[in-house]
Amino acid sequence: MKEMTKKTAVVAMAGIMAAGMLTGCGEKKLDGSKTVATVDGTEIPLGVVSLSVRDGQMQTEAMYRSYMGGSDFDIWDTEAEKGKTYGEQLVEQALEDVELMYIMKEKAADYDVELTDDDEKAIEEAAASFMEANSDEAIADLAVTEDQVKTFLELETYKQRIHDPIIADVDKDVSDEEAQQSSFSYVSISTADLSDDEIKQKKEDAQKIQDELTKDPEGDFDEIAKSVDDSYSSLEGTFDANDTSDDEDSENEDSEEDSSTSSSTYPDEVIKVLRTLDDGEVAPDVIETDTAYYVVKLNQKNDEEATETKKESIISTREQDLYTETTDKWMEDADIKEEKKVLKTLKVTDNHKYNQPTATPEPTEEAADTTEDTEVTETPEADATETPEVTEAASATTTPEATEAASATTTPEATEAPSYSTDTSLTVKDGDTVNIDYVGKIDGTAFDRGSTDGKGTDLVIGSGSYIDNFEDQLVGAHPGDEVEVIPANPDVPVTPEQPTDPVNPDTPQQPSDGNVNNEQQPSEDQTESSEEKNKTQEQEKNTQDSEHKMTNEELVKRQQIVSLPEYEEDFRFWTVAKKYAFAKEELSIVEEMKDGAKEVGKLSKDGVCYILQEENDGWLFVESGDVRGFVKTEQVILGDEADQIVQKLTEEAKKEAKEQKKTYKGIAKLLTEATPSVPESENGAFFHTRSTVKQTVVDKVYAFCNADFVTIHEDKNTESRAVGTLNKDNICYILADENAEFVYVESGDVRGFVENKFLDTDKKEKKKAEKSLLTQATAAASALKNTKEVISLFPTTKTAADQNDDIDKIISNKVSATGEDQFVTAQEVVKPAENAACYYTLTSVKSGVPNGELRTSIVQFASQFIGNPYVWGGTSLTNGADCSGFVQSIYAQYGYTLPRVAEDQAQYGTKIPVEEAQPGDLIFYARNGYIYHVVMYAGNGETVEAQSSRTGIVHGTVNTNNAVWAVRILEDTPSTVSGIYGSDISEVNATLLQYGQSLGTFKITHYCGGSCCNDEWAGVTATGAPLVEGDTIAVDPTVIPYGTKVIINGHIFTATDCGGAIKGNRIDVFVNDHNRANQLGVYYTDVYVLK
Repeated sequence: MKEMTKKTAVVAMAGIMAAGMLTGCGEKKLDGSKTVATVDGTEIPLGVVSLSVRDGQMQTEAMYRSYMGGSDFDIWDTEAEKGKTYGEQLVEQALEDVELMYIMKEKAADYDVELTDDDEKAIEEAAASFMEANSDEAIADLAVTEDQVKTFLELETYKQRIHDPIIADVDKDVSDEEAQQSSFSYVSISTADLSDDEIKQKKEDAQKIQDELTKDPEGDFDEIAKSVDDSYSSLEGTFDANDTSDDEDSENEDSEEDSSTSSSTYPDEVIKVLRTLDDGEVAPDVIETDTAYYVVKLNQKNDEEATETKKESIISTREQDLYTETTDKWMEDADIKEEKKVLKTLKVTDNHKYNQPTATPEPTEEAADTTEDTEVTETPEADATETPEVTEAASATTTPEATEAASATTTPEATEAPSYSTDTSLTVKDGDTVNIDYVGKIDGTAFDRGSTDGKGTDLVIGSGSYIDNFEDQLVGAHPGDEVEVIPANPDVPVTPEQPTDPVNPDTPQQPSDGNVNNEQQPSEDQTESSEEKNKTQEQEKNTQDSEHKMTNEELVKRQQIVSLPEYEEDFRFWTVAKKYAFAKEELSIVEEMKDGAKEVGKLSKDGVCYILQEENDGWLFVESGDVRGFVKTEQVILGDEADQIVQKLTEEAKKEAKEQKKTYKGIAKLLTEATPSVPESENGAFFHTRSTVKQTVVDKVYAFCNADFVTIHEDKNTESRAVGTLNKDNICYILADENAEFVYVESGDVRGFVENKFLDTDKKEKKKAEKSLLTQATAAASALKNTKEVISLFPTTKTAADQNDDIDKIISNKVSATGEDQFVTAQEVVKPAENAACYYTLTSVKSGVPNGELRTSIVQFASQFIGNPYVWGGTSLTNGADCSGFVQSIYAQYGYTLPRVAEDQAQYGTKIPVEEAQPGDLIFYARNGYIYHVVMYAGNGETVEAQSSRTGIVHGTVNTNNAVWAVRILEDTPSTVSGIYGSDISEVNATLLQYGQSLGTFKITHYCGGSCCNDEWAGVTATGAPLVEGDTIAVDPTVIPYGTKVIINGHIFTATDCGGAIKGNRIDVFVNDHNRANQLGVYYTDVYVLK
């Protein structure tokens, strides 16, 4: 013990007193010189105990943080037991620890433990370093002197040094019989909190696993489990081979064992069956317990490795027992007197915390030796493969609609690298890389940029890079052959599956160059003649073609086409973008569009309202605060003048935020909204339209009812009318007032108020879990002071993040595990239309029906491009697109990513009968069982489509003879409506949960749609998307790809444009007015990806 190194002697300082670690602020200043206790006549100053308290505090918080994650938690003011907080418990424990350390110092000589001169020097240096590193204020909070720091370090060093001598005489002889462990594999299927039907299903699953494992005991247990349900998996366990349940001593030992090796980890029913089995034997039946079904297999009755581990555990337990018995006896025999009043001045609260620093410890001598002896294996560099020069890419916008005859010649000359074989006996097969030259022709005439011009291009057979059947028709050819490639349907447009550039989808990748890349030479048995091989290939191809051909009726029968239920008109609303208007003078908002109508709200001069709909005869339907109704156009400021007011308010809000060093959060607090004159439920204008500028569809916050016959009230009191009822374990969703006495909930079609005490929520369950974890953490930290082995106190099967997520979402995880539709919702007593509680907020977890506004918008947007050309392979709305490229690009502007070709698009979304199509749905045409065309339905039997190279993009009519089914992609929910029409760029419309990855700091500028900012590109974006204020931004697409949604100062924008000066970390934000663009100026801010 006397040979301990300097670093070991002051290990306590490294662990708890790193430079500058003290943070937080204390309450009343302590007097560290006061005596808080005496041990056998030796006085203990409060300053030493203060250090011990902060040591314990740091260890407990570190332990707690490892399970909870983060650092923002309140634990010390929590009541641990009646009349005592965890903070008070910690102080008492710290004093007891210091008292024991003083005794250990007294007993040290009995165990030949002493501190060397080097130890004393190291302690002096460490104490001085600590005093120098911490501020005067921090030292004052601790109420500690340098001498007290040295005393504390001496005590900690004695405590560590005396540990091994105390346990040196422990009996380390453990018999094989005492430690013998058996190992087994098992699948556990939980039945906790399940219905009878669900338990029945779980039992059937367990029986299936049991039957399969019985058939094949040597089979992969895990695969067998997952074959029944992918959520099941096999686990490994061990248990005491010898039944020692009647041995009291053994029971005491087991109670301290690592849970991973203790029989008590598993139900008695399981252990009882396992003890009857032989090695490799499967239990004869499924084992049923109160909370689960088990399928088990005994692996080894005597697992030697597990037995050795158990021996170590038993020895460790004996050592801990001896250490505890010895130190407890010392404490009992010592003469200890405590000054409770002095102790009470030392407090641990949530206002005084420790932030443990991240430090890189110096390696110990042992670690250094290990490093020197470790052999480092150098990883060889990978062989570099030369890449051939890239040939000039053809423009996607001039790719032909269809190739009547494309001559593809496999060039015999080998290219540089990679090398290609020109052996004419080789046959092209699926998966080969070939180098081809081709000439594309329409009506026998080659078209511009429809060929490789003799430069050759690489093609992987089977990659699907070219038009349908192109690659198939090259299979069986030989180097040097000329093949005439005919499209599958020469009389209709054929859409190629060409890979697109991630930045500009209008530019397909240029196929490269190639003879057959097949270096393996044919063996003797592969030398059949080319004629025989061609014949074989042709037979195989004819067989494949015959299998593929079918009628349209057969094609439709193979699909899952469903009739979607119609939405019911109820009290749901949907969110639209804000369109500002300001009152010229004080005005009344009225219930109907007529003079003298009932007033439903008052709006003061300069007060704001939002136009929801422009009506006839100069009336506007508006919303302002909680008021909805009608005003006359002449009563409000509209259009550009309103935008100027918004801009002025924006500048004021930004200036104020800058002066106060706060984050700019929009102009809402500068706006005055209307005052209601009548309750919403008495306002007849409330349902004139279902649109609102407020967020209506909210994330689901789950709650379960914890009692039977709970009333959902119409108002926030028990005297109000019952509008619905909940029973125990019924599910509901919290819409508002989660922490109030009455919580506003929705369950099924019932909305109203429930007393908080009857609801179990994630927050409530988290508090329960936190208290349980805190109790464990406190116990673990306490144990840490008395033993080196605390591993068994906390299982480490989950990361801190996993554990934190578990306790954050106990209720939510329960719903996810079972399925939301498995829970019962409230019973309706009053219809929604008659329930005043429905109007308490506009929010709901259900989506509103946007009344076709989104569908009308997408059809109108698509119609802007009528007259633009049809270009085979194209996806540009302005320069040209084919049928699938057209709908793909249209939908991309609305946030949907469709597959590239019509055949794949036909399988995207929900397939519905053609006759049920709504505007915006896609309708697909087929011939001979092959999808060849897609159109966007516009309503009334009409379409918007990229029809052909002769007609371009047109308004057409549905071809009912060839239409096979429609696909619904648009979600009739408000989440897709908001933002489509743009909004004020200063509006904060992103929630905290929507912030994704930070892209860094960007320079923000502004531009308009005129030629002054766009030259010849005025009025159009680089992607063909419309210029929309509040949505459009120009970016460097190499930094932010087109279509990316980003958050700038709380507002969501879409990257759809670029500019010659927009390079690197710069973004140009579109606004409608050039003067406003100049006024907004230039600034720098952080930009985030929208989740």
